[in-house]
Amino acid sequence: MRACVLGLVILVCGISSVASAQSGAIAACFQAKNGQLRIVQAGQSCLPSELPISWNSGSSRGFTIVDSHGATVGYPVDDLQWSSPVIGMSVGNDWVGVRVSTSGFWVNEAPARWTTPDCSGDVVLMRSTLSFVQTAMVVNESSGPVIYAPGQAIEPAPPEVYENMAGFCDLSFPFPGEVATTPVRIVPSAVPPFTLVR
Repeated sequence: MRACVLGLVILVCGISSVASAQSGAIAACFQAKNGQLRIVQAGQSCLPSELPISWNSGSSRGFTIVDSHGATVGYPVDDLQWSSPVIGMSVGNDWVGVRVSTSGFWVNEAPARWTTPDCSGDVVLMRSTLSFVQTAMVVNESSGPVIYAPGQAIEPAPPEVYENMAGFCDLSFPFPGEVATTPVRIVPSAVPPFTLVR
């Protein structure tokens, strides 16, 4: 594999009720109601409540981020000109977005929200029912970087959520289609340094 650097975009296309994919592409069924993305075999039927989609693995140019052992970490989903591009990682039934650099995962607690006006207590993460890739956060713990991804929606939904903006806790206005969720803790097995390959 040769290392490459340039921009790219994940292509996502809606198609009939059967998830189809060209050679090298990923086929999936998307449940807009709860944001679940289910990877399926090409040609497999989606449920009536799901939208069949497909995208080229890595990107239309086939880029992949791998760790020091050559294991896939994820696929770039934004412009690689940034020093820490966002990558899409498969986590259970979801695709989550985190920032990475050659030295590993980029610590970013920006997506964190709270249900209390003083930004204390349990953190919640927002899940978008309109997005294929959910925003996750990465924190440094004593064992190393840990990814927190949006989990199940909190029922009943909190009436308001707050975010810490430069040390000041303020009311946060969710985007349309966002719901508050209990975060899922993921300890990544990827070992830096990371490399972009094609």
